[in-house]
Amino acid sequence: MGQPAKHHFLPQCYLSGFATPDKCSQIVQIEKSQNPRSYLAAIRDTGAIRHFHTIEQQDGSKDSQSIETELSKIESGQCKLIRKIERHKRLSAADKRTLIEFVSVMRVRIPSFREYISQHLGTVIQSVTQMLGKDRRFEQAVDKYAPELPNLPEPILKAFGDRARKMIEENQYDIEISNQKLLSYMFQLGFNDSIIQILMRMEITFVKSPQGVLFVTSDQPVAVFNPHASPSDTTGSGLLHQDIELTFPLTSNLLVRLDWSQRPGIWEKASVSQVEEYNRRTIIMAQGFVYSSRRTDELVSMVAEHAGFQAGSDLSSRGQGSDAVHITSRVVPVCKAIAY
Repeated sequence: MGQPAKHHFLPQCYLSGFATPDKCSQIVQIEKSQNPRSYLAAIRDTGAIRHFHTIEQQDGSKDSQSIETELSKIESGQCKLIRKIERHKRLSAADKRTLIEFVSVMRVRIPSFREYISQHLGTVIQSVTQMLGKDRRFEQAVDKYAPELPNLPEPILKAFGDRARKMIEENQYDIEISNQKLLSYMFQLGFNDSIIQILMRMEITFVKSPQGVLFVTSDQPVAVFNPHASPSDTTGSGLLHQDIELTFPLTSNLLVRLDWSQRPGIWEKASVSQVEEYNRRTIIMAQGFVYSSRRTDELVSMVAEHAGFQAGSDLSSRGQGSDAVHITSRVVPVCKAIAY
Protein backbone atom coordinates (compact mmCIF):
# COMPACT_ATOMS: atom_id res chain seq x y z
CA MET A 1 0.00 0.00 0.00
CA GLY A 2 1.36 3.44 -0.93
CA GLN A 3 2.03 6.13 1.64
CA PRO A 4 -0.73 8.74 2.14
CA ALA A 5 -0.12 11.85 0.05
CA LYS A 6 -2.95 14.03 1.39
CA HIS A 7 -1.70 15.62 4.59
CA HIS A 8 -3.88 17.63 6.96
CA PHE A 9 -2.50 20.87 8.35
CA LEU A 10 -5.79 21.10 10.29
CA PRO A 11 -6.43 17.81 12.13
CA GLN A 12 -9.52 15.95 10.99
CA CYS A 13 -10.59 15.39 14.58
CA TYR A 14 -10.36 19.17 15.12
CA LEU A 15 -12.44 19.94 12.01
CA SER A 16 -15.06 17.42 13.16
CA GLY A 17 -15.95 19.94 15.87
CA PHE A 18 -17.24 22.17 13.06
CA ALA A 19 -19.04 19.45 11.10
CA THR A 20 -22.53 20.00 9.76
CA PRO A 21 -25.18 18.69 12.18
CA ASP A 22 -26.83 16.38 9.64
CA LYS A 23 -23.62 14.99 8.11
CA CYS A 24 -20.79 14.64 10.60
CA SER A 25 -18.30 13.89 7.82
CA GLN A 26 -18.87 17.23 6.06
CA ILE A 27 -18.12 20.88 6.72
CA VAL A 28 -19.10 24.18 5.10
CA GLN A 29 -16.12 25.73 3.31
CA ILE A 30 -16.24 29.42 2.37
CA GLU A 31 -13.63 30.99 0.13
CA LYS A 32 -12.19 34.25 1.46
CA SER A 33 -12.92 36.64 -1.38
CA GLN A 34 -15.15 39.59 -2.16
CA ASN A 35 -17.48 37.18 -3.93
CA PRO A 36 -17.16 34.09 -1.74
CA ARG A 37 -18.18 30.68 -2.93
CA SER A 38 -19.49 28.38 -0.22
CA TYR A 39 -20.04 24.66 -0.48
CA LEU A 40 -20.10 21.43 1.48
CA ALA A 41 -16.77 19.62 1.61
CA ALA A 42 -15.72 16.30 3.04
CA ILE A 43 -13.65 16.76 6.19
CA ARG A 44 -11.18 14.18 4.90
CA ASP A 45 -10.46 16.57 2.00
CA THR A 46 -10.51 19.81 4.00
CA GLY A 47 -7.52 21.60 5.52
CA ALA A 48 -5.23 19.30 3.57
CA ILE A 49 -2.48 19.65 0.96
CA ARG A 50 -0.81 16.88 -0.98
CA HIS A 51 2.60 16.00 0.45
CA PHE A 52 2.51 18.87 2.95
CA HIS A 53 4.46 16.72 5.44
CA THR A 54 6.55 14.74 2.95
CA ILE A 55 10.31 14.87 3.47
CA GLU A 56 13.16 13.64 1.31
CA GLN A 57 15.51 11.01 2.69
CA GLN A 58 19.27 11.02 2.18
CA ASP A 59 18.93 8.37 -0.50
CA GLY A 60 16.49 10.58 -2.42
CA SER A 61 13.37 8.61 -1.52
CA LYS A 62 10.22 10.36 -0.28
CA ASP A 63 8.87 9.77 3.22
CA SER A 64 5.20 10.72 3.46
CA GLN A 65 4.41 8.76 6.61
CA SER A 66 6.81 9.57 9.48
CA ILE A 67 5.59 13.06 10.34
CA GLU A 68 1.98 12.02 9.81
CA THR A 69 2.41 9.17 12.28
CA GLU A 70 3.91 11.41 14.97
CA LEU A 71 1.28 14.11 14.44
CA SER A 72 -1.54 11.59 14.77
CA LYS A 73 -0.31 10.69 18.27
CA ILE A 74 -0.23 14.36 19.28
CA GLU A 75 -3.59 15.15 17.69
CA SER A 76 -5.27 12.27 19.48
CA GLY A 77 -4.39 13.78 22.87
CA GLN A 78 -5.40 17.27 21.76
CA CYS A 79 -8.82 16.19 20.56
CA LYS A 80 -9.45 14.15 23.72
CA LEU A 81 -8.68 17.32 25.64
CA ILE A 82 -11.31 19.26 23.68
CA ARG A 83 -13.91 16.66 24.63
CA LYS A 84 -12.81 16.96 28.28
CA ILE A 85 -13.14 20.74 28.20
CA GLU A 86 -16.60 20.42 26.65
CA ARG A 87 -17.68 18.34 29.65
CA HIS A 88 -16.36 21.05 32.01
CA LYS A 89 -13.94 18.60 33.56
CA ARG A 90 -11.23 20.00 35.80
CA LEU A 91 -7.95 20.38 33.91
CA SER A 92 -4.71 19.06 35.34
CA ALA A 93 -1.36 20.80 34.94
CA ALA A 94 -0.58 18.33 32.14
CA ASP A 95 -3.90 19.17 30.46
CA LYS A 96 -3.07 22.88 30.56
CA ARG A 97 0.33 22.18 28.99
CA THR A 98 -1.36 20.13 26.25
CA LEU A 99 -3.83 22.94 25.58
CA ILE A 100 -1.09 25.58 25.36
CA GLU A 101 0.98 23.39 23.04
CA PHE A 102 -2.13 22.89 20.91
CA VAL A 103 -2.60 26.66 20.56
CA SER A 104 1.11 27.21 19.89
CA VAL A 105 1.40 24.50 17.24
CA MET A 106 -1.81 25.52 15.47
CA ARG A 107 -0.28 28.97 14.96
CA VAL A 108 2.59 27.55 12.92
CA ARG A 109 1.65 24.23 11.28
CA ILE A 110 -0.32 25.97 8.55
CA PRO A 111 0.53 26.82 4.91
CA SER A 112 0.72 30.58 5.49
CA PHE A 113 3.37 30.12 8.18
CA ARG A 114 5.34 27.69 6.02
CA GLU A 115 5.37 30.35 3.29
CA TYR A 116 6.50 32.94 5.83
CA ILE A 117 9.40 30.72 6.97
CA SER A 118 10.33 30.03 3.34
CA GLN A 119 10.41 33.75 2.54
CA HIS A 120 12.39 34.53 5.69
CA LEU A 121 15.08 31.91 5.04
CA GLY A 122 15.20 32.79 1.34
CA THR A 123 15.73 36.48 2.12
CA VAL A 124 18.53 35.68 4.57
CA ILE A 125 20.27 33.38 2.06
CA GLN A 126 19.94 35.96 -0.71
CA SER A 127 21.33 38.73 1.50
CA VAL A 128 24.33 36.64 2.57
CA THR A 129 24.97 35.50 -1.01
CA GLN A 130 24.98 39.07 -2.30
CA MET A 131 27.40 40.17 0.42
CA LEU A 132 29.73 37.28 -0.37
CA GLY A 133 29.59 38.14 -4.07
CA LYS A 134 30.99 41.59 -3.28
CA ASP A 135 33.69 40.28 -0.98
CA ARG A 136 37.28 39.54 -2.07
CA ARG A 137 36.86 36.13 -0.50
CA PHE A 138 34.53 35.27 -3.37
CA GLU A 139 37.48 35.32 -5.74
CA GLN A 140 39.47 33.26 -3.24
CA ALA A 141 36.62 30.74 -3.14
CA VAL A 142 36.59 30.51 -6.92
CA ASP A 143 40.36 29.94 -6.88
CA LYS A 144 39.96 27.33 -4.15
CA TYR A 145 37.44 25.21 -6.05
CA ALA A 146 38.89 25.78 -9.52
CA PRO A 147 41.20 22.74 -9.20
CA GLU A 148 38.11 20.55 -8.77
CA LEU A 149 36.83 21.68 -12.15
CA PRO A 150 37.97 19.98 -15.35
CA ASN A 151 41.36 21.06 -16.68
CA LEU A 152 40.08 24.21 -18.37
CA PRO A 153 42.02 27.06 -19.97
CA GLU A 154 42.49 30.20 -17.89
CA PRO A 155 40.05 32.33 -19.94
CA ILE A 156 37.28 29.80 -19.31
CA LEU A 157 38.01 29.69 -15.58
CA LYS A 158 37.89 33.50 -15.48
CA ALA A 159 34.64 33.47 -17.40
CA PHE A 160 33.28 30.97 -14.86
CA GLY A 161 34.09 33.36 -11.98
CA ASP A 162 32.70 36.38 -13.83
CA ARG A 163 29.51 34.51 -14.67
CA ALA A 164 29.03 33.38 -11.09
CA ARG A 165 29.51 36.94 -9.82
CA LYS A 166 27.05 38.29 -12.40
CA MET A 167 24.46 35.69 -11.42
CA ILE A 168 24.75 36.82 -7.80
CA GLU A 169 24.71 40.55 -8.56
CA GLU A 170 21.69 40.26 -10.85
CA ASN A 171 19.84 37.63 -8.77
CA GLN A 172 19.94 35.15 -11.66
CA TYR A 173 19.50 32.12 -9.43
CA ASP A 174 16.76 30.32 -7.54
CA ILE A 175 16.71 29.52 -3.84
CA GLU A 176 14.96 26.31 -2.91
CA ILE A 177 14.56 25.31 0.71
CA SER A 178 13.73 21.70 1.48
CA ASN A 179 10.37 20.86 3.00
CA GLN A 180 12.20 19.05 5.78
CA LYS A 181 13.96 22.28 6.75
CA LEU A 182 10.72 24.28 6.65
CA LEU A 183 8.83 21.73 8.74
CA SER A 184 11.71 21.59 11.19
CA TYR A 185 11.55 25.35 11.75
CA MET A 186 7.75 25.29 12.03
CA PHE A 187 7.49 22.57 14.65
CA GLN A 188 10.53 23.75 16.59
CA LEU A 189 8.79 27.10 16.99
CA GLY A 190 5.47 25.46 17.80
CA PHE A 191 6.98 23.40 20.62
CA ASN A 192 9.57 25.99 21.67
CA ASP A 193 9.63 25.93 25.47
CA SER A 194 10.23 29.67 25.81
CA ILE A 195 7.11 30.38 23.76
CA ILE A 196 5.14 27.73 25.65
CA GLN A 197 6.14 29.32 28.98
CA ILE A 198 4.98 32.75 27.81
CA LEU A 199 1.60 31.33 26.80
CA MET A 200 1.35 29.40 30.08
CA ARG A 201 1.51 32.69 31.98
CA MET A 202 -1.47 34.13 30.14
CA GLU A 203 -5.00 33.93 31.51
CA ILE A 204 -7.08 31.11 29.99
CA THR A 205 -10.80 31.61 29.43
CA PHE A 206 -13.19 29.20 27.77
CA VAL A 207 -16.00 30.97 25.94
CA LYS A 208 -19.32 29.26 25.18
CA SER A 209 -21.55 30.50 22.39
CA PRO A 210 -25.26 31.09 23.05
CA GLN A 211 -27.82 28.63 21.73
CA GLY A 212 -28.02 28.67 17.95
CA VAL A 213 -25.01 30.96 17.45
CA LEU A 214 -21.79 29.36 16.18
CA PHE A 215 -18.08 30.00 16.09
CA VAL A 216 -16.23 29.50 12.81
CA THR A 217 -12.62 28.48 12.18
CA SER A 218 -10.19 29.01 9.30
CA ASP A 219 -6.97 27.89 7.65
CA GLN A 220 -5.14 30.17 10.14
CA PRO A 221 -7.30 29.45 13.17
CA VAL A 222 -5.43 31.19 16.01
CA ALA A 223 -6.23 34.91 15.89
CA VAL A 224 -3.93 37.56 17.37
CA PHE A 225 -5.92 40.65 18.40
CA ASN A 226 -4.70 44.02 19.67
CA PRO A 227 -7.46 46.54 20.41
CA HIS A 228 -5.02 49.46 20.28
CA ALA A 229 -3.26 48.51 17.05
CA SER A 230 -3.70 50.17 13.68
CA PRO A 231 -3.40 48.58 10.22
CA SER A 232 -0.70 51.16 9.47
CA ASP A 233 1.51 50.09 12.40
CA THR A 234 4.90 48.77 11.32
CA THR A 235 6.00 47.19 14.60
CA GLY A 236 3.47 44.40 15.01
CA SER A 237 2.39 42.82 18.30
CA GLY A 238 4.40 40.11 20.03
CA LEU A 239 3.14 37.62 22.59
CA LEU A 240 4.43 39.74 25.47
CA HIS A 241 2.45 42.79 24.37
CA GLN A 242 0.11 43.42 27.30
CA ASP A 243 -2.87 44.29 25.09
CA ILE A 244 -2.97 41.23 22.87
CA GLU A 245 -5.49 38.42 22.95
CA LEU A 246 -5.19 35.04 21.28
CA THR A 247 -8.48 33.41 20.34
CA PHE A 248 -8.76 29.88 19.05
CA PRO A 249 -12.13 28.26 18.21
CA LEU A 250 -12.13 24.70 19.55
CA THR A 251 -15.59 23.73 18.26
CA SER A 252 -18.64 25.48 16.84
CA ASN A 253 -19.76 26.19 20.41
CA LEU A 254 -16.46 26.59 22.26
CA LEU A 255 -13.54 29.00 22.00
CA VAL A 256 -10.44 29.50 24.13
CA ARG A 257 -9.03 32.98 24.78
CA LEU A 258 -5.56 33.77 26.13
CA ASP A 259 -4.79 37.27 27.38
CA TRP A 260 -2.85 39.24 29.99
CA SER A 261 -5.92 40.42 31.90
CA GLN A 262 -6.64 39.59 35.50
CA ARG A 263 -10.29 38.72 34.81
CA PRO A 264 -11.49 36.07 37.24
CA GLY A 265 -13.16 32.87 36.14
CA ILE A 266 -12.29 30.28 33.54
CA TRP A 267 -15.69 30.15 31.79
CA GLU A 268 -17.71 32.84 30.00
CA LYS A 269 -21.01 32.81 28.14
CA ALA A 270 -20.64 34.98 25.04
CA SER A 271 -23.35 37.24 23.69
CA VAL A 272 -24.36 37.16 20.03
CA SER A 273 -22.31 40.30 19.34
CA GLN A 274 -19.25 38.79 21.06
CA VAL A 275 -19.46 35.66 18.89
CA GLU A 276 -19.65 37.91 15.83
CA GLU A 277 -16.53 39.74 17.04
CA TYR A 278 -14.58 36.53 17.60
CA ASN A 279 -15.66 35.31 14.16
CA ARG A 280 -14.53 38.62 12.62
CA ARG A 281 -11.04 38.01 14.01
CA THR A 282 -10.99 34.45 12.68
CA ILE A 283 -12.09 35.61 9.23
CA ILE A 284 -9.44 38.34 9.03
CA MET A 285 -6.76 35.82 10.02
CA ALA A 286 -7.93 33.40 7.30
CA GLN A 287 -5.62 33.10 4.31
CA GLY A 288 -7.96 31.40 1.89
CA PHE A 289 -10.79 29.58 3.65
CA VAL A 290 -13.27 29.89 6.50
CA TYR A 291 -14.95 26.75 7.84
CA SER A 292 -18.32 26.47 9.56
CA SER A 293 -20.90 23.91 10.52
CA ARG A 294 -23.62 26.02 8.94
CA ARG A 295 -23.95 28.32 5.94
CA THR A 296 -25.81 31.57 6.45
CA ASP A 297 -26.11 34.62 4.24
CA GLU A 298 -24.85 36.73 7.14
CA LEU A 299 -21.67 34.66 7.45
CA VAL A 300 -20.96 34.77 3.72
CA SER A 301 -21.49 38.54 3.77
CA MET A 302 -19.09 38.88 6.71
CA VAL A 303 -16.41 36.93 4.80
CA ALA A 304 -16.90 39.17 1.76
CA GLU A 305 -16.77 42.32 3.90
CA HIS A 306 -13.41 41.36 5.41
CA ALA A 307 -11.85 39.69 2.37
CA GLY A 308 -9.45 42.59 1.82
CA PHE A 309 -8.02 42.50 5.35
CA GLN A 310 -5.22 40.21 6.50
CA ALA A 311 -3.35 39.52 9.72
CA GLY A 312 -0.60 37.12 10.75
CA SER A 313 3.15 36.76 10.29
CA ASP A 314 4.67 39.28 7.91
CA LEU A 315 8.13 39.76 6.45
CA SER A 316 9.62 42.77 4.72
CA SER A 317 13.16 43.70 3.66
CA ARG A 318 14.88 46.80 2.39
CA GLY A 319 18.41 47.70 1.37
CA GLN A 320 20.81 49.20 3.88
CA GLY A 321 23.54 50.73 1.76
CA SER A 322 25.31 48.52 -0.77
CA ASP A 323 26.25 45.61 1.43
CA ALA A 324 23.34 44.89 3.76
CA VAL A 325 19.64 44.16 3.83
CA HIS A 326 17.43 44.99 6.78
CA ILE A 327 14.89 42.22 7.38
CA THR A 328 11.77 43.02 9.42
CA SER A 329 9.71 40.18 10.84
CA ARG A 330 6.51 40.94 12.73
CA VAL A 331 3.11 39.63 13.73
CA VAL A 332 0.36 41.81 12.27
CA PRO A 333 -2.59 41.64 14.68
CA VAL A 334 -6.28 41.92 13.99
CA CYS A 335 -7.37 45.46 14.86
CA LYS A 336 -10.69 46.81 16.08
CA ALA A 337 -13.37 46.90 13.41
CA ILE A 338 -13.40 50.70 13.34
CA ALA A 339 -9.65 50.75 12.55
CA TYR A 340 -10.13 49.30 9.06
